[in-house]
Amino acid sequence: MAQPDFYHLEIESDNVEFSCYLNGFPVYSSSDKNESSVSLPVHVYLIGSDNKLLIEAEAIDKSKEGKVNAHISEYQNGEVVVTNDLKSGGPELSIKTTDKEKRDLVFDNQRFDFSKTLMKGDILNSSEVQAYALKLWKYKEQGDAKGFVGEMRLKINDYAAAHEYSADQMREGLTAQFDQTFFKKKDAAIIIDQVGLESYNGGRVWEIKIEGHEFLNITEDDGSMFMSVYVASFDEELGIIR
Repeated sequence: MAQPDFYHLEIESDNVEFSCYLNGFPVYSSSDKNESSVSLPVHVYLIGSDNKLLIEAEAIDKSKEGKVNAHISEYQNGEVVVTNDLKSGGPELSIKTTDKEKRDLVFDNQRFDFSKTLMKGDILNSSEVQAYALKLWKYKEQGDAKGFVGEMRLKINDYAAAHEYSADQMREGLTAQFDQTFFKKKDAAIIIDQVGLESYNGGRVWEIKIEGHEFLNITEDDGSMFMSVYVASFDEELGIIR
């Protein structure tokens, strides 16, 4: 049987604040009091066997039940997928609560395995990650999109393995895009106190924020754009992995 070309996490929710973690990695969160639905690709967060989807949920209005239903859908290239496309079938997890609840679901996939990147890096302490954050910010100070994209080699290799384009194509595309967005103008220097950190998977993966915002973040007259930055280390060499 042919393996799916990509996987989506599809979620329906109502009156619930919740966070979803896939193999220890934060993939989606919401605090929408109204009914909502979302569909997002998650194949770059899969690890082969024994993938674990964890959802932590809490009802917003405690006078009535909060609900969240999530399932993993498999797609083939050529299928049309939109944000509200909730395909039936596949591993499913449901939570109904008037308070707080945590529940998980374990499932397999035979196509994608990014366990090395997500779960097998060096254990890092906060000072190491802070120092690396300042190094990354230097590219912002210098307006050096190419240098920053060079720090994304681990992420680029994984995304190229999960999609139909090469690492070189992705590297060139990101550099051109970043030149016109996040690195269009040079940024002022920052200090360590402006760096915020959150760790996952036992200190192997860290998210870096600057003054509470995503590391790459711009706001202009026609809207805003941002990209989160998660880093890990392999053989004592840090890099951006997601």
